[in-house]
Amino acid sequence: MTNKSFTDDESNSNDQLLQIIKYFRKEKDIAVTKVDILKSKKIIQAQDEIERYRGENENFKLTIDKQKRNKTLLKEAKTRILDLNETKNAVTRELAATKAQLQNIDQNQDDNHLKVKKDRLSISYVVSRNEKGF
Repeated sequence: MTNKSFTDDESNSNDQLLQIIKYFRKEKDIAVTKVDILKSKKIIQAQDEIERYRGENENFKLTIDKQKRNKTLLKEAKTRILDLNETKNAVTRELAATKAQLQNIDQNQDDNHLKVKKDRLSISYVVSRNEKGF
């Protein structure tokens, strides 16, 4: 009976050892899974940081590009305003010259009109003197 009892004890001990081994394997699998999850989490966080940095970098580039475009547009607008101002000044000078020419023409017409009137009066005077016998 000792033999059989020893075998039963051995068998029970082997079963317990197998259960302990299975338990530790499950615990190992759980620990490996937790480590894999933590590694994945760190990778995702690193990728998130990289994408956030890229996004900030792109925003910075867009801001710089926008400032360059605004500067270019402002420079073009300033040049256009200066050109328009120069054109306005040229038109103003041309208008003043045209007004002066019109005044000269008006003055010449007035002078010619007065000269014609004077000549007519002179002729009328001469004719009337001749008629009166002077």
